[in-house]
Amino acid sequence: MDIYMARQPILTLEKKVYGYELLYRSEHLIMDEYDGDVATLNVINNTFMSLGFEEVVDQGLAFLNFTSDLIKKDVPLIFNKEAIVIEILEDVQPEDFLMKKINELKEKGYIFAIDDYDSSYRYDEFLNLVDIVKVDFKKTNKYEREDITRKLKQHNVTLLAEKIENNNEFLEAKRLGYNLFQGFFFQKPQILKNREIKALNTNHLQAINELAKPEPDYHELAEIIKRDVAMTYKFMKLVNSVAFYSRSKIESINDALVRLGFREINKYVFLLMFKHLAVGSPDVLINNALIRAKFSEGLAKKSRFKNKCDDFFLLGMFSMIDVILSVPKEEALREMPISVELKKALTGTEKNEFSEMMDLIINHERGNFEFVNGLLVEFDISIGTLNNEYFNAIQWNLEISKEINWKNIFDKILRIWYSEFNN
Repeated sequence: MDIYMARQPILTLEKKVYGYELLYRSEHLIMDEYDGDVATLNVINNTFMSLGFEEVVDQGLAFLNFTSDLIKKDVPLIFNKEAIVIEILEDVQPEDFLMKKINELKEKGYIFAIDDYDSSYRYDEFLNLVDIVKVDFKKTNKYEREDITRKLKQHNVTLLAEKIENNNEFLEAKRLGYNLFQGFFFQKPQILKNREIKALNTNHLQAINELAKPEPDYHELAEIIKRDVAMTYKFMKLVNSVAFYSRSKIESINDALVRLGFREINKYVFLLMFKHLAVGSPDVLINNALIRAKFSEGLAKKSRFKNKCDDFFLLGMFSMIDVILSVPKEEALREMPISVELKKALTGTEKNEFSEMMDLIINHERGNFEFVNGLLVEFDISIGTLNNEYFNAIQWNLEISKEINWKNIFDKILRIWYSEFNN
């Protein structure tokens, strides 16, 4: 049975990633009790056994829905107690044998959470056992949430606000004393008046303009890159990384240009430009945009749009540029050297293959798999391909972060300058 899989970040007050809820759904989009067990086991198998658990959750905690049967069968024990949060679904009843199993797992150090808590929740017996309660902001109004919060504060639990969709809900949850947050509030732009857009790096623009020519000049491109010491360092570091699949060490700019080709170099230059613009933005935003970029490119390569895969990469990368820069998307993209067709899709002024891909990716992130199902048919992509490209994108983003430590890079650049000066 094919399973849709996705992950949703759970953030701290500082908008740092605390963990991810792993979402799953059968291809038939029906989750009866048996199907729920099978789906959970498939997620466990795919993430823990096949893909690499650390890569899927990126050193955070994995929030996983466990049915009553799976808890009673001790399935959580296959995980390290420090790696997961066991979510108890809102309709699970507190029968004696289940309570006994939860107590045993708690004694071993496992963390439990109640999922989708609202004013209709009836099983308060769990409140003395769990560590986290996820309060559903979509199912409750402001007054209900205040009552729920007062009640939950009588128990020793961490409050997690889920389905937070905008900044007002985030601020309300903070005021009420919530410490963890799940939802897509962090993807909504907070437009700041008179905010200046960081100037595009001149060398980045010159490199992109050279690459846009019908016949780019290798020598001229190499000279543009060499003029910028920081760009040279980042370039050599990146092209030798696992993320760009270099089989042997590349030791010069000219060697990199010849071996990687103009298409890969173009992607690299846009990546550097994006990182330059995104300095100071929360990591979760930057990572999400880069995962979207690689995910979109990977899906395009497996569809009838494979000849446009480079543009699909840029689609994902710039899909959150308004949030990252805190300016309207039209303004952020005005001087960006990308195609008109792509700009129209990003600004929502034209429906085309790029906007359809963005719809697919956003609904996949949100777990709206019914909607995703229809778009997969349009792109002629299988569920297996969707999952593979999604986790490839997560792994690629991890490699990018691993190979280039953007926060410490200037210290290394100074060493290069010092070395060159003394030679």
